[in-house]
Amino acid sequence: MDRTGTPAGAPPTAGPVAGGPPALSVVLVVGPRRRRAGLALASVLDQVLAGGLEVLVLDLSGGPLPEAAHPAVRHLPMAPGTTFGQARSEGVRRARAGVVAFLEEHARAEPGWADALVRAHRGPFAAVGPAVGAANPGRGRTDAIGLMSYGRFRRPPAGGPVTLLPGQNSSFKRSVLSAYEADLPWMLMNDNLLFGRLARDGHPMIFAPEARVRHYDEGTLATAAASFFHYHRLYGHRRARVFGWSRSRRLAYTVLAPAIPLYYLLKLDRFLARAGETADRSLLWRQAPFVYACQLVGALGQAAGLLIGPGGSALAFTRWEVDGDRPGSEEP
Repeated sequence: MDRTGTPAGAPPTAGPVAGGPPALSVVLVVGPRRRRAGLALASVLDQVLAGGLEVLVLDLSGGPLPEAAHPAVRHLPMAPGTTFGQARSEGVRRARAGVVAFLEEHARAEPGWADALVRAHRGPFAAVGPAVGAANPGRGRTDAIGLMSYGRFRRPPAGGPVTLLPGQNSSFKRSVLSAYEADLPWMLMNDNLLFGRLARDGHPMIFAPEARVRHYDEGTLATAAASFFHYHRLYGHRRARVFGWSRSRRLAYTVLAPAIPLYYLLKLDRFLARAGETADRSLLWRQAPFVYACQLVGALGQAAGLLIGPGGSALAFTRWEVDGDRPGSEEP
């Protein structure tokens, strides 16, 4: 037996090495969808990682979660009313590893994910993102929604620095996140805001394409609309405050809200054309009216955030994040 209690010659797996911190802390926020949460947690516990890992399960709901009995799991019940960002921030505060990875409860880590992230973090990078694949293609509108959410990250480039990584499913050096402690609950409500701060402050970010995640998307406009509205309401409000937007700029974004989806369509089309993603580009234009509708809901959410603040969107987004319907996400 080696000092981890693993038989000699066996591959290292989930669980910290005795006498020292783990190589990776994984933060997983879960809600009432216990089957879905258990499948996400199992995909992390199946990782093979030298140095071991710990999983911090921030539980917004309660109820049986058999996978949480694993010795690598720290099950942390949250108080009623805790938001998604507050829970993730608490996970960072409690983490013992130097690298913290986030995984949504409606995502699955593929084999090699943890090892690829840890290896990439040996470089001077504040954040490392995975490649994100579609877990439920062809289920209603999942293809179009997945293209909007993670289409830029299906086959990300290795190497050079970037300014944007997959939201809610990337990894960070804990020391970098801890430096933003006062603002971290808000920044972790909306990773686009976090990436903007990191880029502004000169922190390098890269992809580790060998780290792969599969993500379950919503299947209808009705189920996606809440996420688009509340996410962008929070983003609009906080981005304007953090980056010091003038009143005239806030007003311009509000007035131009109906045009923002058109700009989004053209920008995504240019990206897909440069990347040679012919099939995704065709999908984008076949689904253009649907994409416009989703992005319009998001633009209106951003306008609401700019004009009247976040309102109750933090809790509304939290409920959608851990309890939104996603076809196939509770299937093995």
